[in-house]
Amino acid sequence: MQHFPTLFRREALSMLRSSFAWSLTAVFAAATGALLLMALYSAEGSIETLQTLYARVLILLLPAFCALATMRSFPDERQSGTLETLLTAPVSDGEVVAAKFAAAFLLAFIGIAASLAGFVLYVETALPAPVYSRTGIAAALAAVLLHAAAWTAMGVLAALGSRHQAVVAATTLLPAGAHSLLAAGLAPGIEPSGYLNALSVVHVARGVLDSRPVLLCLALAAFCLFAATRCLEARRWRL
Repeated sequence: MQHFPTLFRREALSMLRSSFAWSLTAVFAAATGALLLMALYSAEGSIETLQTLYARVLILLLPAFCALATMRSFPDERQSGTLETLLTAPVSDGEVVAAKFAAAFLLAFIGIAASLAGFVLYVETALPAPVYSRTGIAAALAAVLLHAAAWTAMGVLAALGSRHQAVVAATTLLPAGAHSLLAAGLAPGIEPSGYLNALSVVHVARGVLDSRPVLLCLALAAFCLFAATRCLEARRWRL
């Protein structure tokens, strides 16, 4: 992985210089804030905690963010004609995939951080002061980041399958959106404390991170990145 830092720097700078990336981050932060306020009003009088509601809002909106963050990765390379140049360079397929994934995950991390800044501003200025657990927030954010990694890897894999950004975004959004409903315990017919629910009220309130969804997200991310590397390797052989 000796060329990974160079490739990652290339991808990250290209993404961070894009107005689309910053617009996407701003819209995501605003949407999470608005949806959180709606969730707080609707959950009044229930046992839902602030940290659970906030994490659930992030989980529900993140699939769209990850889909849009990854939809331009390989299609842009094809349209600009730089993909063939990249594949003939002395870099491995794994390094290319890892750099694409890391840059997109960095953008997702920035989006979550921007949303968290708005959340902190809310809890510091709201009257009466809301009660929440910092340990619970940390555990919930860890779960959110793990899901973001899985969905970003899914988007990188989908980006290799089409030249059209809209197709890539839709291909990522459908399975990631279904997974987000399961993770938030909101899927119809699924028990809220089920296997895939990473954001149960009890776990988040205690600051506990269930190992089962953690392993699931790590396995999903690893599989998608492995499959993306093999797809890129197959394309290299066709050149």
